[in-house]
Order: sequence, then structure tokens, then C-alpha cells
Amino acid sequence: MMKKLGALVCGLVVLATLGLAEPAVAATPEDKNVINLAGRQRMLTQKMSKELTLVALGIDPEVNLGNLRESRDEFQHVLDGLRDGDAALGLSKTTDPEILEDLSKVYQLWPLFDAALTKGLTSGEVPEGLVGEIADLNLPLLEAMDEAVRSYEVAAAGKTYSMLAVTVNLCARQRMLIQKMAKEVFLIAYGHQAEFNRKSLRATYVLFEQNLDMLTEGNGEKKVFPAPTPGVRAQLSKVWRLWDGFLPLVKAVAEGAEADPELVGEVARTNLPLLMEMDRAVLMYVAL
Repeated sequence: MMKKLGALVCGLVVLATLGLAEPAVAATPEDKNVINLAGRQRMLTQKMSKELTLVALGIDPEVNLGNLRESRDEFQHVLDGLRDGDAALGLSKTTDPEILEDLSKVYQLWPLFDAALTKGLTSGEVPEGLVGEIADLNLPLLEAMDEAVRSYEVAAAGKTYSMLAVTVNLCARQRMLIQKMAKEVFLIAYGHQAEFNRKSLRATYVLFEQNLDMLTEGNGEKKVFPAPTPGVRAQLSKVWRLWDGFLPLVKAVAEGAEADPELVGEVARTNLPLLMEMDRAVLMYVAL
């Protein structure tokens, strides 16, 4: 109770600093939970693409096939929970017409993506052309899932405007960007649309760092408050430290360096710790 009260006081101080009057903790626990889970779905679209590309590159194929199965099953489970409700996930059945419409778009795209994944999961290998097929399908699925997350954010804002809902969404989006960067490095290493992916990788790492700075220092114009507690700030500092090691890898590839096996292996090794610490930050916001 004292921790929650402290977070509330800290949030009000932050808002006063930014010159905004709305309560930072207006989002309900249900709002924050659904934004977190729906936001995680965005990350999974990129994580699944990353894992299949790692299999195609011959990097720990059994491990990455196992990870891919888990990611695929989680995506399906949570997608059904978002629409139909799932008590174990803390999700209620969706009744908002706009959210249902957004989720229906995801359901239209997901079977196509899932069928492509199944080609790799069934054979244990990546048939020729499958990496390109997944690369073509994952971005529309990501965009459709992102629209759904934004609708959840608007639904929370419609009850009582919530900077916290906006900030949870931004923080959750960082997880997706980590997996998208790794995926783009691996697509370049595989030789799939290298120039397109270098350009996309540059935009992705710039956006990640801008967002991380906003989460740390706040941005009144974007309705994002600074790190609201010492614990959150300390957690974001962990993310910054890992990012300082990860950025030179992705930046080098984006600027034209060869994605050789050593560099690819280093990105494969370091992207998950960064993802894990970013996920911990998201959960700390959800717990406010």
C-alpha cells in the first residue's frame, strides 16, 4: 500500500513538473494489463520472424525451433484471450467495437503467417523462399497488432485520460523494437533485401533510443512522464547499459558493415538479455 501511495505521489509531482493536470495513475490495472499483453503480441511478430531466420542461418536450429514453437503458441493463446477473455491472463472478453474490428484484421492475417511458420516447424528446416515469405508477412501483422494496441490505449484514455496508459504502451513497444532490430540484422546476414533492411534498421535503432530517452526523462508534448520511481529509473539504467553494448553492433550493420558470423552470433547472444530487462521495466510500469 505504501509503495502504491508513493508511486501516486511521485506521479503527481511528475505531472506538476510537466505542467499537466491529469492524474498519472488514471489507467486501471485492467487497462495496463491489456496494453502490456497486446503490446507483447507486437514483439512476438518480430521474435517469431527472428527465430525462423536464425534457423535458416543455421544458428542453434534446435533451440530456435523450440523458441519459435513457444512464441507461436503464446501468440495464438493471447490473441484468443484478447478477443474472448482469459481469466488466467486477467483478460475480459472484448466488447469495444473498434478493438474487435482491429482484432479481426489480426485474425485475417495470422493464419497466413502461421501457415508459413508451420512449413519450418513441421520439417525442422527452412525451405527455400520461406525467409522471404515470412519477411513479407510479418510487417502487415505487426501493423495490424499495433492498431489494436492503440485502440486499447484510446479506450483507456476515453475513461479518464491516462499518461500512464501512453507510457506503458511506449515502454511495451520497446520490446518489439529490440526484436525487430535483431530480425533486420539476421535478414541482412541471410541476404534478403539487404539495403531495405539496412535502412529499416537505422530507423529502428534511432526510434528505440529516442523512446528510451523519453521514458527516462519524460516528454510533455508526447504525454510521456519521466521515470516515476527510483526503482523504474534504476531498471531503465540497466536497459541503457545493455543498449550501450547492443547499439554498436546494429549500427555497424546499418551503416554497411558485413553481418559476418561473429557479429550475427553476438547479436543473437545479446538481444535476449536486453529484451528481458526491457520487459521487466514494462512490468514495473504495469504494477504502478
